Amino acid sequence: MKTTKINVGLAISRNFNKVTLDIIDEAIEHNSDEEFKAKVRQKFNLLRTEVDLEFEKMNRQDKDG
Repeated sequence: MKTTKINVGLAISRNFNKVTLDIIDEAIEHNSDEEFKAKVRQKFNLLRTEVDLEFEKMNRQDKDG
């Protein structure tokens, strides 16, 4: 088993509104390059979901005034 630390981030920006989430020094344990790539994609997809949720909340707040 090998452990690799990564930093991964995702940002979305529209009309001067921006949401950014980062994972810093995330340790990922893996046995192969393919397993490592799959786990990185999993972290990225988690961030994407959270960024989308936060952006939607921000847009609702803007519309509600």
